Amino acid sequence: MQENVNLKSLPTVQDLKEKAAAGHQFTREEVRNLTEAEMMATGAPGPIRKGPAATIQSIYDAQQQFADKAEEMVGKPESEIHRHDAKELHSLESRSLGGHQPPHGSLSSEAQHIVDTRDDD
Repeated sequence: MQENVNLKSLPTVQDLKEKAAAGHQFTREEVRNLTEAEMMATGAPGPIRKGPAATIQSIYDAQQQFADKAEEMVGKPESEIHRHDAKELHSLESRSLGGHQPPHGSLSSEAQHIVDTRDDD
């Protein structure tokens, strides 16, 4: 990493959320690089609370959790998809998008549609 890193050179929390909302899947390397840059810029021993490094880590974790839940859901027959599954998937997808609502036609909206059509719960 560069020695001359300052906070103004780092992406903002809003930049990271917008990038996630646009569909960018963050990598471990991006998380590590931003965390190291933030620590160099602040001299702090770890990420700033609610700062860019904490935000990218949170979004990255949410993206991984969403991917795991999506994989689980895709393998289920429609008859085994319940309202709590659709709600959990929606929550995870929203978090993976930096807090933005999933778009129409997303996996979570399709799961919700299946449940609503069946009206099982």
